[in-house]
Order: sequence, then structure tokens, then C-alpha cells
Amino acid sequence: MTKRAFLLSLLMVLPLGTTRAENAAPEIVLVDKVTIDGDEKRVTMEGDTGHYVLFCTFKAPGCITPKPQVRYYLFTNGTLWQMPGAKQPIDLKFVQDWTASYPNGENIGLVPVNSGPPDSLGMFVLESWSKR
Repeated sequence: MTKRAFLLSLLMVLPLGTTRAENAAPEIVLVDKVTIDGDEKRVTMEGDTGHYVLFCTFKAPGCITPKPQVRYYLFTNGTLWQMPGAKQPIDLKFVQDWTASYPNGENIGLVPVNSGPPDSLGMFVLESWSKR
């Protein structure tokens, strides 16, 4: 991806007047609970800042079941981060390109800290967040 294409992709993701801090690392989270109700999966993740309740539909690519004891990077619309050894920073859009995008709600991407194949990337909608 060229520098120009990368900058244009940021413009598509950011609302006008929004800026991102360079290399804003994603929060690291662990799965606390997974429940299944019909065609929806609800996942509670715990991080340093609080608890996230996320959901996805089984039909959507990226509706993974996070594994216990596996640490995940949590990507929000405000995350822009260059992983160690990577040539370019990645953001939520990058994770969406490998999984899916939900049109209604705030999308959240999960990426295993110790990497993995593309099918280990998760895409969810934020249902709620509570501060620690």
C-alpha cells in the first residue's frame, strides 16, 4: 500500500475533525465469559480499563470464540498501532478487511497477541463497556 493510499484509507475511517495519536496501542484483553443465544454470540472481555460486552452473529466472518488464557489486542475506531516488526501500522479497518464490518453499532476487532492465521481475527459490535 502506498503512503497516499494509506492516508486516504484513514480519511474514510475518521470523521471530519478527528485525529489519532500515532502508534496508539490497542488495549490487551482476556475473555471472561462467552454465551450463545440463537444466532448471536455474546463475549465479555476484561482489560485494564474495564469490561467489554461484545456480540456477533454466526453468519458474519470473524465471529470467533475467543480462547481462555489467550490475550487479544482490542481494536476500536481510534486505534492506530504498529505491531513490533510490522512495516505499516494497522487499525480497525485492517481487521475489518480480513473479517467483516457491522453497519449498525461500534465495531470492535480482536487480534491474538501472539498472532495467528486470518481466521483467528474477530469482529464484534460493542454492546456495553463498564469502567474498572
